[in-house]
Formats: sequence, structure tokens, C-alpha cells
Amino acid sequence: SFGACWIQRLKGLCGVIGEGILACVDSESHSLHLLPLQSDQEPVQIALQSLDLKLDEGFKGKIVTTQPSPMGAAGAQFFLHLSDTNGVLLQLRHMALSSLRKFVQASLMSFATTGDKTVAAVMTAKNRTAFSINLYSAENGRWLLDTAMDFSLNPHVGSPEQLYIQPFLKKDDSVGYRALLQTIDHTLTYIQQPGRIVWTREEALAEVVTMEMVDLPLTGTQAELEGEFGKKADGPMGMFMKRISSQLVLLQAWCYQLLKMFYDARKPRSQSKNEITIENLARDEFNLQKMMVMVTACGKLFGIDSSSGTILWKHYLENVKPGSSFKLAVQRTTAHFPHPPQCTLIIKDKETGLSSLHVFNPIFGKRSYVTPPALDRPILQSLLLPIVDQDYAKVLLLIDAEHKVTAFPSSRNILQQL
Repeated sequence: SFGACWIQRLKGLCGVIGEGILACVDSESHSLHLLPLQSDQEPVQIALQSLDLKLDEGFKGKIVTTQPSPMGAAGAQFFLHLSDTNGVLLQLRHMALSSLRKFVQASLMSFATTGDKTVAAVMTAKNRTAFSINLYSAENGRWLLDTAMDFSLNPHVGSPEQLYIQPFLKKDDSVGYRALLQTIDHTLTYIQQPGRIVWTREEALAEVVTMEMVDLPLTGTQAELEGEFGKKADGPMGMFMKRISSQLVLLQAWCYQLLKMFYDARKPRSQSKNEITIENLARDEFNLQKMMVMVTACGKLFGIDSSSGTILWKHYLENVKPGSSFKLAVQRTTAHFPHPPQCTLIIKDKETGLSSLHVFNPIFGKRSYVTPPALDRPILQSLLLPIVDQDYAKVLLLIDAEHKVTAFPSSRNILQQL
């Protein structure tokens, strides 16, 4: 028996390579420890500086290993993350390490095997949304020709977290592949060469923590009819002119709908799909169709059409602590035109632990122009009052850890009513 205080945890810091060799990275001594599991030999310590590797301050390494077959031994090659953007491909031979290739601006690394070929996949970030994947030979670190894959992700998607490669052999014995990318907001993206996104799955919808149903906005015709009864008339003649103008608007809308039906009837059936988008989203005749505003455990917001299940908008809050409690409140609906609808989400910052308010438009998912109050203490309880301000927004009452009360919005009229 011997001491192994350098094993802090197995996941990420340790991995089995070669013929039963446990490799663990020690961030304090900047070294690797190699422990043979099938013999009683003592562990071997190898300093990373002996491999001509430059380490930054606060170095915290991470090991990524490969196992070509679940029944076979692990590969002799493995990745060592030196930082968030740098890594190196190492090889173990007879308890000696050698560097095969260094990678700069490498955010994710993984291994995959097809036939008798094991490849190493490295993903680099060009900017926040543009990425590139390249394949290298795991045996010698050489770049494989025609394996570059350039693609772009949706700006509302979180940063990449895990990369999975599905390689296959082509007719000329070269390696082709498809990639499955997982982001921190639980989004799965399947990519095919040379960078075409085949499909995307929002797995965050499996962990919805709160939801609200919001009425859809009125159409132009409905708003015109509402305005006929909502404005003050100038006597019988004024009422008559408003009624005539409203009927003309209805006639114009009916003619447009009739022309659209004839135009769509001449299209092929494959092109005449009536897809619901943010632009043509409007309230139906009986107000049965709603906007479903969902908040997931990872801090991602969705706006989903209740009739078709189509995701109309999505927004990821990067500064939210995953798994924390969320409180969603509808402060103003679409009934108060021209004031836009308004929702407020109480979130907790993952770094400071303090609460904050995210105010947004539930129909379009965009952040509201209203500036919420700054909260210096965690929120213990919240309550939506039936009191409204001059803009028809309900008052959200917040009680913090020191039992101090904050009202949002907090105009003079609201404070007098409280």
C-alpha cells in the first residue's frame, strides 16, 4: 500500500490509458502520476515541464482518454487540457510520455474509433458563434485531409460543453465523420460535413420549472375594431364615419385573405405549409391560442405556440445559477395596447448568489426597456399585487433576506397606494 494524496477526484482529473495505467494530473505540483493497476509497482511522477509544456497560473488540468472497444484496453494516447483554450496530445510508451501535437485555441477534444483507425477530434472557437472541427490521427498527431468542418451556432445557445464524434470509412479508406455537440444549456446539435446542421434538440424542455400562458396580440383588424369602441366619438356623424372606416378595413382584410388562398392553392403541396412565425402570430377568434412562456432548470427561456408546439423564440441566461428556484410573473398582458406585454423573472446569480430581475416581452422574448431595481440581498418571497401603475403594469412586491420590501414598479402613485 502507498499514499495517493494526489488523487483529488477521478472524473476529469484521472483516466485509464494503455494496459491498465491510471494517469492523474496534479495541479499543485504541475505533474502527472502514472499508477499501474495490474501490478504492485509504485506510481511514477512525471513533471509537465519536462515535456516542454507552458503552464499558466492557476493551472487545472483535465484528462480525456480513449477506449476503442468497450471490451478492449484503452488507447495509449490521451488529451491533456492545459487551459480553457490550450491542450496537448500525449502518448504513453513503456511508462514514458511523449508529446505528439500541441493545440492552441482548442475548446473541446474527444476520441473516436472506426475499424482499426482511432482519430482525435479538436474543436476550435473562431468567435462566440463560429466554430471549426478538425480530425487528427491519434497515433502520430497528423492532420487528416478533408476533415475540416466549419459551422455556426445560434447566438441564443450556450457555450459548447461536450463533443461526440461518429466516424466512418469512405470508399477510398479515408475517414469521414458526423459530430454531436452538447452545450451548457442542454442543446444537442447534430452536424454533418462540411458543416451543415442536420437537426437540433432542446433537451432543456425536459426540465421545465415554471410556465405562464400569455394572450397573443390583436391583429390589425381586431385593433381597428377595438379602437372604434375605445375612442370618444364626435356625435352621430363621427360614429358613422368610424363604422364605415372599420368596415372598409374588414373588406380589405377579406380581399387579401381571398387572394392569398388562391395564390397558395396554385403552389405545390410541399410549399404551401402554413408555418407559424413571430411575424404572423396573432390572436384567434376565440382567444384559444396562447403563448407558452417556459423557464427551464438551466436558465433557458422558451416562447412556444400552444396550438402547434413551435418554438417561436428562446433566450439563454448565462449568469443564472442552474437548479435554483425561479419565479415568473406576468405584470402586463397584451390587452393594454399600445403598451407591450411584460413579464418579470426572478433569478439568482451563479457567482454572487444575489437575486436580480429579468424583465422581457413574452411575445418576442426581447428584454424590456424598463430598468428593474438593483437588488443587494437575496429575495425570500415575492407577491404579485392587483395594483397597477399608470402604464397598467401590476406591482411585484419583493421581500429580501433583511425583511425589507421593494416594489416594482415603484412610482409615486404606487407608493401612495401601498
